[in-house]
Amino acid sequence: LAVLLVVASPAVPLVPRPVVAGLLFYLALGYVLEGVVEARKMLTTQEYQITWFMLAMWLPLGFEMSMLFGAVLNGAHFILRYSSSLVVSFVGTAREQGLLSNKSRLEEERKQALEVSERIIVAKSNCSHLFFGSTAVLLDRVEARRAQVPKPNAVVLDL
Repeated sequence: LAVLLVVASPAVPLVPRPVVAGLLFYLALGYVLEGVVEARKMLTTQEYQITWFMLAMWLPLGFEMSMLFGAVLNGAHFILRYSSSLVVSFVGTAREQGLLSNKSRLEEERKQALEVSERIIVAKSNCSHLFFGSTAVLLDRVEARRAQVPKPNAVVLDL
């Protein structure tokens, strides 16, 4: 590519301006079609509306301002969508979750393992990134469950 640019750069002034304008318009139209029309299959309705808003703002405000508005709108959309999602899917004991040892044990050891599993609280979160609000919800659910479990030994967070 670098060789092509060096070798072909003296020939650029020889290409008529309408041809260069047509090529640039063709490239721009291709990007618009790819980003707006073909992206419809992958985007939610709100994301698609933001994309059209960015495209509509491009002509009157310019490229930079439309990208800035798009970034702000996408950030707000992410925050609203993430904050309304379910944070905790399960809070209970290890026994309720079925997290028991599958090691072959004596009957007495098995009873002891069952007793211990009743005192281990397991909390499964749907959030891969915990923020202040989602952490508070998770801790509230764990605290409520901890009050129901006599003498809990441990809390396991499954993120």
